[in-house]
Formats: sequence, structure tokens, C-alpha cells
Amino acid sequence: MEKLCAYKPYFPEYAERASENPVSQAHCAVVCGGQTYHILSRICHNGRDYTGRSNKLASLVALERVEIQLHPDGPASMFLRPGLFREAGWEIRPEVFPKPLSAPPVAMPVGVATTWQTVAGDAGWAGVLAESFLADPKGVAYLVFDPLRPAPAAQLVHEALSLLPVEARWQVTFNTYFTTLTAGVTCHWRFCPPDSEALREARRRPGVVIVDLTAPLPAAQGGRLVDFARSGERGAVAERPVPVVTLPGAAVPDPDRKPLPPRRPMAGAARRGRQGVGNTAGADGAPPPAGSGPTTGQSMSRRLVLAIAVGAVVVLAIALAAWRWLG
Repeated sequence: MEKLCAYKPYFPEYAERASENPVSQAHCAVVCGGQTYHILSRICHNGRDYTGRSNKLASLVALERVEIQLHPDGPASMFLRPGLFREAGWEIRPEVFPKPLSAPPVAMPVGVATTWQTVAGDAGWAGVLAESFLADPKGVAYLVFDPLRPAPAAQLVHEALSLLPVEARWQVTFNTYFTTLTAGVTCHWRFCPPDSEALREARRRPGVVIVDLTAPLPAAQGGRLVDFARSGERGAVAERPVPVVTLPGAAVPDPDRKPLPPRRPMAGAARRGRQGVGNTAGADGAPPPAGSGPTTGQSMSRRLVLAIAVGAVVVLAIALAAWRWLG
């Protein structure tokens, strides 16, 4: 989780607007020990450290698959809850938490995508973002924002995720202040400043979805989700089939497959130990295939005669070469 805490401030620590640096609110999924964890992180600029260099404050929450089922509204809704993440005003003191962190489910329904209506001029752009994920679950979309006038990114993501079926919302990964991609994780929706290196590289690649929130946008064009974002209807969204994205190391359970019986390796080892040197049968009693059994005495004799003959020819050739050279 510490590797997910990279943060590069947009304004230097000595700048007048250093306290207004963008906040990174991100969701990613990692596999550790064969189990998938959904990591929610909030990273912000936090003044200077004792050496005078730029400091940061990172607050992370790890959820297992069972826990995310309690929050069907999706990962972005977790950032809209006050008190769940530590913010820059938190006084860092050594402490022991009295009890494990709990996040009781709180319903955060969305009607019309009003935040998109305010920021982009058309609520349908929330549907464009949601439909881009359904069309290509491995694709990437970039959202350009102005660091001097940051948009409510978590609310924008929440409204777009609400258009997706419940089982697809936690499949989407995002970062509200994306600078670089950490090895081993994915990021579907990336919020970037206009002059970021990540955005410059994205503009060179064809087919990348880029939504520029810093400039006037035309009316959104798309399908049903674009209409749902404008009208606020969500009834038919859950009926839409969604491709299932399987993370590396996370197997999808098959309810029709019966579990295998427990293995007993010691029994097999005992059977192999009882087999004698001359026993050519396998562990199941069947004879081995031709050429795979032990070498017989007749074949050993033939190999010995062949080796002696080859050795004699080599010695004779060496003697003949020496006689010619001396003569």
C-alpha cells in the first residue's frame, strides 16, 4: 500500500498556492496472497517536513470483496463520507485506534447528473464516461481539469458510476489527480491537468477518450446511459449485461463445479517407496511405455562393445597421424 502513495504537487511547496494543490482520491484493486483487495486512498499536500521539503498526507483504506458488497453505490461514494479519510487538518499524533475501522453502508442515490450539468454543461457526459467503460473494460479515459479551479472530481465519478450496473461499479478504477501509473495496478479514469506529461502521451495515442472539462463541451452523444444521466432514470440500468473483469490471481467461483477430494501425498510416496528396482510397473500397475523402463543386461553389453570399437578406431587414427608426422 505504501507504493500507492506517490504524490507530485502541482504547485511547489514555496509557492503562494501550495495549500491549493490537487487532492488525489483513487481506487485500485491489488492481489496479495491470492486475495483481491480494493484500496481507497486520499493523498494531499501537507506543507513542509522538518527538512523544508514538500510533505504529503496519505490515508488509505483496504476493503475485501465481502466488504464491498455492503457498498453497492461504488468506490467514489466512500470519498463523499465525512470522517472516513484523514485530511490535511488532522494533527498527527501517536495513537492506537480503539477499534477496527468500520464503514456502515449509507445509500447515496443519484438522480440527474447535476454535477456534470454544472461542470460540463450537459449531464449526458456522465453517460459518455460510463458507456466508454462498458464498451472497453480495459480502456482508459482522461478528464482534463484546471488546477486553479478544481472540479468536484469524486462527485463526477460517483454520478458516472451510478449509471453502471451494481456489479460493475467496483470494477472501475480511477484517480482524481493522476500523474503516473504504479506498477501492477490499473487506472481506467484519470483526471489530469492540461500540461501534465501523462496527458501529452495520451494525446499521441489514437482511440483514447479525452474529456476536457476546462473548455466548453458540445452536447454529449451516446446511448441509453447518456439519456439516463439527463433524465435521472436508473430502472433499466441493472438489466444491462456487463462483462466480468477477472483480476490476476482472483478466480471466479463456479457453483456447478464440485470440489476435489483432499489429496494424500504420503500414500503416493509410500507406494513409490515399496516398488522394487526390478518392478517396471507404474504406480497404477500398468507397464511403462516402450523405452522408458530400466536398461537390460543385453543392451548394456551392446553399448560396451560399441564403446570399445569407437575407442580402438580413435587410437588407430592417432597412431597413424603420428607415424606420418614422424616419417
